Amino acid sequence: MATVLTHVFATFITWPVLVIFLAYLIQFIWSGHHRRKVKRSVDISVPFFMAAIYFIIQEIWLIDMWFPITAVFIVLLGLTLFIYWRLYDDVLLMRAFITAWRIHFIFYFFSYIALMTFRVYRDLAG
Repeated sequence: MATVLTHVFATFITWPVLVIFLAYLIQFIWSGHHRRKVKRSVDISVPFFMAAIYFIIQEIWLIDMWFPITAVFIVLLGLTLFIYWRLYDDVLLMRAFITAWRIHFIFYFFSYIALMTFRVYRDLAG
């Protein structure tokens, strides 16, 4: 049983886009709102994209990137809080955190695509 769970988790880390689709399909049964399903699916997939980027970078360049990934997370959260403060003069922490979480999704999604493209190109180029 432990090996099955390990393989499932490794698959989700390797292909985090699969997590988005599976989360959307599972929510398709429970919820009726399309926009809410997409947002929840994106929210669920962010940690998997973070883990995928960490392991891809570690495989390509053999360096530990946990601290820089965490630093990017904190800097983007701080930037989002600063923008909310400048725009609205009052920061709602939960709203700012959700916005930062979705900005992280965009950042990590495009980083994942770029790293996978680089990895495939490097493997094909030899």
